[in-house]
Amino acid sequence: VLTDIVLRFIPDAAPYVTTKPLHPSQRQKADESGLEVRLKVIPNFELEKLVISFGEQVEVVSPMSFRDRVSRRLEGANLQYQP
Repeated sequence: VLTDIVLRFIPDAAPYVTTKPLHPSQRQKADESGLEVRLKVIPNFELEKLVISFGEQVEVVSPMSFRDRVSRRLEGANLQYQP
């Protein structure tokens, strides 16, 4: 099912995401606090990996189900670095 995904990028990441869109459906809006990107996609593993590749430069704003999936994967990755 096609889903609206909203991502928020920090200002330093904005030029990269603007010149190299994540998906053809990408719509974006920039302001002084960063870049908001909207995608109309079917959420999947590849999209999760792409979002995670931006690390601390991106936040999944919505939907909460996708935000939770990405958050769980990041928490799992963080556990790999615990003593």
